[in-house]
Amino acid sequence: MVEVPASDSSAETPALTSEQRRLASGLWLTYALYYIGRVNLSPALVPMAVALGLSRAEVGVIGSALFWSYGLGHLINGQLGNRYRPRVIVGVGLAVTAAVNLLFGFQTALLALTVLWAINGFAQSTGWSPILRILSERLGVEASKRLSVFFSMSYAVGAAVSLALAGWLVTQWGWSSAFLVPGIILAIGCVLWWLSRADAPPPVERQPLIRGMGRDAHRLWPVLTGAAFMGFAYSGSQLWMPALLTDTGLVPEAFAGSLSGLMALLSAGGMLIAGFVLRRSGNPLAVMRGFLALLAAGALLAALTTGAAQIAGVTVMMFTLGAVMALLLTSLPLAYAGPGRISSVSGIASAAQYIGGGLAGVLVGAAIDGIGWGGVLALWAGCALVTLALSGMVERVAGKAGPSNAGDVEALVSDG
Repeated sequence: MVEVPASDSSAETPALTSEQRRLASGLWLTYALYYIGRVNLSPALVPMAVALGLSRAEVGVIGSALFWSYGLGHLINGQLGNRYRPRVIVGVGLAVTAAVNLLFGFQTALLALTVLWAINGFAQSTGWSPILRILSERLGVEASKRLSVFFSMSYAVGAAVSLALAGWLVTQWGWSSAFLVPGIILAIGCVLWWLSRADAPPPVERQPLIRGMGRDAHRLWPVLTGAAFMGFAYSGSQLWMPALLTDTGLVPEAFAGSLSGLMALLSAGGMLIAGFVLRRSGNPLAVMRGFLALLAAGALLAALTTGAAQIAGVTVMMFTLGAVMALLLTSLPLAYAGPGRISSVSGIASAAQYIGGGLAGVLVGAAIDGIGWGGVLALWAGCALVTLALSGMVERVAGKAGPSNAGDVEALVSDG
């Protein structure tokens, strides 16, 4: 593994202008806004199941529909974002996710709910890649890398705010309000996006959409497989966290949504610590292995205990999940993808993550009823241990990190 010394990129890159800072802040807020109409499903799942007479496995299908359509959409919209105006792609995506949330709040049939949330998943995938392209082309590569950790925080903060807001709305006005109010907020956000006129010009040269994807998948299959396993744990914990907190008696039901929002912020803390460690070690595999070991330990502690010890285990699990996903989905592709293949590898890894996340929607819901929360937490610990084992195959399959990419591994931008 090529060691990458820490560097002071701020000394080499000019300070951002006030216009660039406004642009970066606007893009940050826009991507955080996406989560208002996405993570809001989590606090509403159990109340929705009770109100509509559905089992947890049945409502879990709704979450699975989003994860799978999001994974597919990420592959497609990531490519379209390089070929067409990002402003249009993001604007259409915000409009669709606003409309879906408004319609969702009036549905009572499982099929309609599932179809609408699948459409929402595809609309949600219009955000990350086009927004990052605007950031990179308007600010430059070096300035964008300096803002990378800051940008990773957008989805962590967006998820936390969404969980807290939706949790409060559910307790006040029922599950439907957790979608109607975010739908209105997203509609306003869509108008503000169009007024901002943030955009990047289309590229002069357009590459074929699918070229090289099969080769990338073959070279980095341990990374992609690990992304699927960790997607099962990460997306599953996001989706079912309020149920975990209430079913285990850790917190009263009225506070579950708000506390699950605070748990989501722990992931942001994990990202910051991972970025700090990575800048000093330059070895993303070694850093990820350390966080994976902590994640497995935290999940097992939560699975085998109750009360304060269980809260401590869940806290460690959520803290380390953010770090692992950031390293797995961005730092490893940056280190091991060939020249010009980083965007493709990152997109495939994100798609793999949401394939695993899609399985979590159904399987975790069924597992809660079958083996209880102790068994579910043990499954998440197992996902961490499998990914830890797969990390030992990365260099053997893909080769050591090359100098063309090694200087970029300190950038920590993760897809949400």
